[in-house]
Amino acid sequence: MNQFVIPVLLLILLLVSFLFSKWKQRKNIQDKQKEYHVELSDVIQKEYFDEYEKEKKSHEN
Repeated sequence: MNQFVIPVLLLILLLVSFLFSKWKQRKNIQDKQKEYHVELSDVIQKEYFDEYEKEKKSHEN
């Protein structure tokens, strides 16, 4: 019985450390994605929309 306890505990410890590292890596990626998310101002959105409308009209003609 004793001979199986230590390997099983080591295996569990390795599994927990692996899962923790993956969780931490995923959290870091999500944090980086949040940093790059920038809301466009209304003026910029309107400008893009106006350009889109112009191109749409030019393609229709």
